[in-house]
Amino acid sequence: MFKKKIAAVSCAAAMAVGLAGCADMSKIMTVDGKGINAGVYIDYMLNEYTMQSYYSQYFQSSESEDSETEFLKKKYNDDETYSEHFKKSALEQTLRGIAADKLFSDEGLELSEDDKEEIENNVSSMYDQFGDEYLELQGISEESVRTVYTYEKQKELLFDHFYDEGGTKEVTDDDIKTYMKDNYLRYKMISISKAPTSISGDEATDEEKKEADAKAKEQADKYLALAEETGADGFDDVIEQYDKDTEATTEAASEDPSAEATTEATTEKIDTTAEYTVTFVDPDGNDYDEDSDYPPQTVKGGDKALKPETAPDKPYYEFTGWYSDSSNTKEFDFDKPISADTKVYSGFETNETLTEYDEENASDVQKKIKELEIGKLSLESDDNNYYIILKLDPSEREDYHSGGSEHHDFIHTMKSEEFNKTLDDLADDMKIEKNKSAIDKYTPEKLEEIAEKYSQKK
Repeated sequence: MFKKKIAAVSCAAAMAVGLAGCADMSKIMTVDGKGINAGVYIDYMLNEYTMQSYYSQYFQSSESEDSETEFLKKKYNDDETYSEHFKKSALEQTLRGIAADKLFSDEGLELSEDDKEEIENNVSSMYDQFGDEYLELQGISEESVRTVYTYEKQKELLFDHFYDEGGTKEVTDDDIKTYMKDNYLRYKMISISKAPTSISGDEATDEEKKEADAKAKEQADKYLALAEETGADGFDDVIEQYDKDTEATTEAASEDPSAEATTEATTEKIDTTAEYTVTFVDPDGNDYDEDSDYPPQTVKGGDKALKPETAPDKPYYEFTGWYSDSSNTKEFDFDKPISADTKVYSGFETNETLTEYDEENASDVQKKIKELEIGKLSLESDDNNYYIILKLDPSEREDYHSGGSEHHDFIHTMKSEEFNKTLDDLADDMKIEKNKSAIDKYTPEKLEEIAEKYSQKK
């Protein structure tokens, strides 16, 4: 039943902010005497419902205690069910949107023509993609979805107005460095398992465990010595050597001499009169443009794409090659004839970890790393592994500073809570009268009921 309900609203998964429809029957609240369409509230609720139901479907174990419980009755957290969360979230987001609209005006900001065009394009694309029948049933008008998109754009512009470079509360590079030192761990690590290789640790005898531990310790000492010989700057080479050695050992152990290589014949018919576009994609998922070193290529059917002569760059990452899928699991074959428009994805990997440090939820290894000296190699262990660790200074990640690729997103990490509190406080001070009857009418249960009826109709 749950999957059926999710499928009925799967169209909403692509929503950036909300959906649109044709019929608002009441106002959800009034602000200084001005009514706010109920569709704004429903829109926010539907968006949160869609995201959380998708997450629950794909990430919750089927063996969990409440796997048979109706979705809306499941616990979202210790204090509320999903149904209660959706109502709370929709009301919170509506109030924040109202507050953002007022603050936007108070700060003397205005939407540019490009901003307005972006909002209208978003509204139009919703109707083009989804039509209006289902959305009308949910009670969300075009005016409501336009209001939601406007609120969200105002929030975006307000945030930058406060915290971005030149903002009234500008987050400086020094602010970022201090925050990263206080809240993040950055390190490189080789992890060597103590578990016996032939059987699981639970089934192993004490003697087998002791033997496996000694072997792991011998390996750890070997690679630590190599790392100390090359120094911190050469630790990447030691990690690469360890990975190669481990891969070679694994392949040797699993090699089947009787196995025969098979090739898959292709019978694809290629239109040699057609022209196709081969587009190269950067590590952030964006297409490289014409002015880059990796511009799109126009290739005749049956011809091959040209492999770029240089490797793309991403700070703190190493280029691993070009791939035919965004997950970088299948290397792109530049010897294969092109038969359709094609995306080629750049692959990168990094030897270092940069992670937020939470004392309460940190692993034992992370707690040990927290106490280590920056720039010094260390050998640590727990019940399962030996670890060769090089702790690094998180504040030296220049891609998080002004102009860096992670700069803008990281400011949001730092300041989103403060920004939302500003909006919440402003909403508390505004003269807002909630329409309880409308809030009681438009519920998550109603969303599901409409979705299921629409699914049966289709």
